Amino acid sequence: MAKDGVIPHSEGRPKATVHRIDARLPMNNKSAVNKNNCHNILVSHADEIARFKRHAKELSGPTEHVTILLLNVNDVNGRPLSKKLLPKHNWDAANKRQEKPFIRGLFTKELLCKKLDIINKEAAEKLKDMTSMAIVVVDYNNIEIFAA
Repeated sequence: MAKDGVIPHSEGRPKATVHRIDARLPMNNKSAVNKNNCHNILVSHADEIARFKRHAKELSGPTEHVTILLLNVNDVNGRPLSKKLLPKHNWDAANKRQEKPFIRGLFTKELLCKKLDIINKEAAEKLKDMTSMAIVVVDYNNIEIFAA
């Protein structure tokens, strides 16, 4: 239980600090915030995700081997992954227009697992363990795997 606004960690160090702001209790935990930000990316792309899901079913029937990718090219994890997935694409024009370049698309789970394994083994393993269509969000210095 939180004592003096600090949630105790199993090793005695604080894991997160709790602050009351406008009667809400946001957590000051970078990992939790980044995960929440990735979830917000997922929510903001709901229409595209629905379209990708329909398209995947039309193309391949069973979708457990298909993955939807939402990747911020300028993210610390997104840049190397984008170079592996689309090595010849030049993102400079979008950056010059001060846009946030994103890769949005369908990829095989096998291909994304291979590419993720180089950058983040934990994310690659989580994707491999998914038994249904997955959504991979790469943004906010984070890689999150969601069920589609």
